[in-house]
Amino acid sequence: MQEQRSYVKACLAELPNAQRLALELAYFGGLSHSEIAAKAVLSLGTVKTRIRLGLKN
Repeated sequence: MQEQRSYVKACLAELPNAQRLALELAYFGGLSHSEIAAKAVLSLGTVKTRIRLGLKN
């Protein structure tokens, strides 16, 4: 479990801040795309794109 945690942290550290934040809010914060958009004052499309790009990397 610790090895997986270290791997995820390392991968997140390589992402641009905007993508990392969106992924952290979605997967660790449990927020929906709409909730992230409202919290970050972004359009829903922007949030979806950042998450998609972050997962793609």
